[in-house]
Amino acid sequence: MESEHGAFIDNVILHPLLDDHKLPLKGLTFAIKDIFDVEGYVTGFGNPDWAATHSPAKSTAPVVLALLRAGATSIGKTVMDEMAYSINGENAQYGTPKNPCAADRVPGGSSSGSAVAVGANLVDFSLGTDTGGSVRVPAAFCKIYGIRPSHGVVSVDGVIPMAQSFDTVGWFARDPTILKRVGNVLLPSGDIPPSVPNPIFIPEDCFKLLCIPVDRVQKVIVKSIEKLLGGQVVKFMTLGDYVEKNVPSLKHFMSQGSNSEEYKIQSLAALSSAMRILQRYEFKNNHGEWISSIKPNLGPGIKERVWEAVSSIDDDIDICLAVKTELRSALTSLVGDSGILVIPTVPGPPPKLLTEPTSLETFRARAFSLLSIAGVSGFCQVSIPLGTYEDLPVAVSLLAKHGSDMFLLNLAEILGSTLEEYIESIDNGTVKMVMEVVARAPGKIILSGEHAVVHGTTAVASSINLATSVSLRFSDDGDEILKLELKDMGLEFSWPIGRIKETLPGFDSPDPSTPKSCSVESHRSISCLIEDQAIPEAKVALSSGVSAFLWLYTCIHGYKPATVTITSELPLGSGLGSSAAFCVALSGAVHALSSGSGLDYSQQGWLMFGENELELVNKWAFEGEKLIHGKPSGIDNTVSTYGNMIKFRSGELTRLKSNLPLKMLITNTKVGRNTKALVAGVSERTLRHPEAMASVFSAVDSISKELSAIIQMPATDDVSITEKEEKVEELMEMNQGLLQCMGVSHASIETVLRTTLKYKLSSKLTGAGGGGCVLTLLPTRILLDG
Repeated sequence: MESEHGAFIDNVILHPLLDDHKLPLKGLTFAIKDIFDVEGYVTGFGNPDWAATHSPAKSTAPVVLALLRAGATSIGKTVMDEMAYSINGENAQYGTPKNPCAADRVPGGSSSGSAVAVGANLVDFSLGTDTGGSVRVPAAFCKIYGIRPSHGVVSVDGVIPMAQSFDTVGWFARDPTILKRVGNVLLPSGDIPPSVPNPIFIPEDCFKLLCIPVDRVQKVIVKSIEKLLGGQVVKFMTLGDYVEKNVPSLKHFMSQGSNSEEYKIQSLAALSSAMRILQRYEFKNNHGEWISSIKPNLGPGIKERVWEAVSSIDDDIDICLAVKTELRSALTSLVGDSGILVIPTVPGPPPKLLTEPTSLETFRARAFSLLSIAGVSGFCQVSIPLGTYEDLPVAVSLLAKHGSDMFLLNLAEILGSTLEEYIESIDNGTVKMVMEVVARAPGKIILSGEHAVVHGTTAVASSINLATSVSLRFSDDGDEILKLELKDMGLEFSWPIGRIKETLPGFDSPDPSTPKSCSVESHRSISCLIEDQAIPEAKVALSSGVSAFLWLYTCIHGYKPATVTITSELPLGSGLGSSAAFCVALSGAVHALSSGSGLDYSQQGWLMFGENELELVNKWAFEGEKLIHGKPSGIDNTVSTYGNMIKFRSGELTRLKSNLPLKMLITNTKVGRNTKALVAGVSERTLRHPEAMASVFSAVDSISKELSAIIQMPATDDVSITEKEEKVEELMEMNQGLLQCMGVSHASIETVLRTTLKYKLSSKLTGAGGGGCVLTLLPTRILLDG
């Protein structure tokens, strides 16, 4: 057995009961605290005298059997604090397991060996028990994950009792995914978690119990929650006042809390007193007779605690039980079905080995003020590692109402990965936090209605499977810089935040909920910022896009430092909506990390805005399009925002459900053009020939309406599909002719039209024209012939 860390007391190898590669814990190893019965072995309870006076177990604890049935392999039983009556993890009889994070510090107890076995990478997970903190404390001290489940939800049969009102079976893992996998085996299958945790309470008084800088724990967890779920779910509170007000029976114990400054939360100190009284009473009932008879040899600290329990009187037990009932009711009312309470797991780093017990009383008092919250209420609690402070482990805990164990494990898994991603470095309490979101918006093709839509007629457009992505990244690295990276072009721009604030004042309190048009004065100020960058002459056309970036970002995030990275699959100036996709993705990214975002960050992978957020993103994107194109119709940004196929007229959107799949060939002429100039050219022609152009626009409107109707009509067989495709071909040819009347075709476009006509295919330009891309319908008959 591994001797370096002293985690194990017995080499108990238990193989899986079934051999099936599909078992949920197949291939995982675990360790068992020496408080669980294993058939044929004496359960030692951390003390040689106990082992010497008890017989081997006649059966194996159900939780151990459940893990074996799930495919896991036990490799041994672990050292524990004597009689489970300590949170230090020191064992004077068998030796103290070595803390893998800090060799001169205690590992935490009483499940010390189980925590060390996981922290030292000797097993994948391990079993422990938690009465007053015996999983949560060693998890925090060994920088691993640990769960105290809801009281009573995991069987304690075959486990030596310590105090039944508080005893739970918990477990440890190095990562939250394995912690959750074990939970799926041991927890009741009926626990169906709510989808989104809300609200998440941050009791600031509890964080003041920390003996390290409060921000080192509170700031890290709050920022991660805000990144994951949005700032709107975070609620700050004073838990001590709430408990004092809503747990009336605690008044009986309030005088038992110290008035010293060391005990900052009187109601939680009283709660701790009630827990210890009931714990002593039940421990005495369980083991008092054996202790009085055998008079076991016990280590320092534990000896005094055990005999204090044996000699205690049985007063106030009914009041202690009333406190349990009242606290669970009060906290359940506070958090509701989906709320979370966030507290420090312990008040600070693990104490040094062999510290005089009396000198730890302050630490213990603070610790039990925190540990008694879940202990007395029966709530479930997960301890999550937060790296180190001054090279010693730091941890925080999440609590959820009784029975919400899988809900809590799901959140711990998601939040754990977020914390790992965004805690880049910890140096003497300095934490670099990074928040990043990537937004993706598709390009588009216009099937009918280009240019005419600017003059109030109907257009039909569809999104395509080419997109622009915008990455927005915040960091606490101290750099007061706003940076824009155009990866595809190899260009990078940066502005000192002070320079932006000086040139573009008035955005100290941005309002993301109200889209704003860029005034002439603001545009002039933005131009000055762009001039600072000395954009290469060959890329000067990008200036309008950079202007849109500066305007949208500053309006929504003010003067917050960030790095924004743009990548795109869309060719610029091709008529496929590259500028709209840029504005939509940018608007989406900056809005996602704004205070007004309603995204559910508890989900993984790509997320979708709700209807209200989409409308806001679209409006902001339109403001960007105005800076790029002058007087856009809004159709490009609308189809990029909402996706799929739409009918659009004067800002009114109709989503089309296509019953006729259209396959389009997109040909890029690679002839650059100026959209703003082309739109202006059509407007000038309209001024010169108002009646003729009105007829042209009216005809385009009719084409778009007929096309949208055809697209939505059912097509049940090949004959009906062919009939509809032939109508679409005719409408495309008519639309192209009308675009020629507007003066927006080009020789390169006409070349494509003549080429496709040779194969009896119908084509039209898409977008502003003057070059760019051409659409060619590939009818079903061609595809079948091919």
